[in-house]
Amino acid sequence: GRNDWSSTLPEGGNSYFYPSVSTAFLFSEAFGLRSSFFSSGKLRASWTQAGNDAAPYQLFSVLDASMPWGGGTPMFSVRNTLANANLKPERTTAWEFGTDLGLFDERLGFVLTHYRSATANQIMEVGVSRATGYETRMLNAGEVANQGWELLVRASPLRSTTGPNWDLTVNWSKNTSKVTELYEGIETLVLAMAGGNTYWYVNVEARQGEPYGTLLGNPVLRCGVTEDPAYDDICAGNEGLPILGEDGNTQVDPVRRVLGNYNPDWIGGIQNRFSWGRWDLSFLFQGQYGGDVYSVSDYLGKYAGVLEVTLEGRENDWDDPGVLVRGVFDNGTTNEGEINGENGLDVRVVAQDYWEGIWDKHSESILDATYVKLRELRIGYELPGSWVKWTGFNGGKFSLIGRNLLLWSKCDNIDPETAFDASNVQGIEFGQHPSVRSYGFSLSLW
Repeated sequence: GRNDWSSTLPEGGNSYFYPSVSTAFLFSEAFGLRSSFFSSGKLRASWTQAGNDAAPYQLFSVLDASMPWGGGTPMFSVRNTLANANLKPERTTAWEFGTDLGLFDERLGFVLTHYRSATANQIMEVGVSRATGYETRMLNAGEVANQGWELLVRASPLRSTTGPNWDLTVNWSKNTSKVTELYEGIETLVLAMAGGNTYWYVNVEARQGEPYGTLLGNPVLRCGVTEDPAYDDICAGNEGLPILGEDGNTQVDPVRRVLGNYNPDWIGGIQNRFSWGRWDLSFLFQGQYGGDVYSVSDYLGKYAGVLEVTLEGRENDWDDPGVLVRGVFDNGTTNEGEINGENGLDVRVVAQDYWEGIWDKHSESILDATYVKLRELRIGYELPGSWVKWTGFNGGKFSLIGRNLLLWSKCDNIDPETAFDASNVQGIEFGQHPSVRSYGFSLSLW
């Protein structure tokens, strides 16, 4: 059990207690199940609570210092966030259970865990009417539930005292989140607010009943998505196709819609380690499947025509109508392009017009964040004691190390493993530096 008293919470409500308990049962020993096949077996379970206080200066309004004016006159301003003198501590309640199994004299093992957690009274900034003189207000805004599975598999396909050894480790995890409760009267909590160039008009939101981390923006106007009855006739039988303007280009859906979510479907890794005598070699692959990232670099690169994808249609000349656009005209006419079955028509547009036309169509730069990386490659040699004896040590090891050596990704122009900052605002890429490979060595003595 632990109790904290925080000076960043209201006096009289700044004390919070949070306990935890865990237990394990080694059933392979209790029931005498050990054999040449079954080496060990354990069941474990835990329940825990964790508390968290607020950041400093959230209870009462304070002045922020700005750059001095006129060569030395101090400047101060009122914050855009309204303080809240009644904040409560955040509290996360979680439980998990799992099993550890060892087979074939521990040459094969499994560690499986299932967990559930709920974080209540989350302290967040909630948007308010600017007529109040503020943009946001600090509130205990809601509750987010998480549940998931974690799996670790360890194996030793080769094990020898004289010959080669091979150890393999595989880990996999999947987390599912859901916003179960928000502040009364709020259906959506904007974590990163649109309306400025900081996030280029794509919101990151916590929406009631949906996974945490929703990306919201304006997509391409499509049949079967828009609720505008004016398109009912031309969209009949054309569900999913873009609705084209008179110039043959796609149009912006004026309704802001969910474009994706930054959370991956699952993450995982595979590590292999080979050793023979004094030498060892190990390499680690890590990655994730699913998840979305809004790439402003992709957005602006397409608009400016500097990315490779924008070369299509410019093979002959810049003004050659060479970009094939699939869709239906919003006026219902079919006097341009060639009718292609019952699913609309094909139209060709000048590349410059097409790519400049993606402005405000945020869906065109929502990218699949699936990736695999060669996270680390390491080659080591154990030094004989006679080599290091003069240093006063008995032995040592020298290793050559390379990290982030290779990347396989569905994103052509960015590394999807990106973070705009360290807050809840994730799933947005903007002007990231190119990914860095690193090479080095290590020397360990004992």
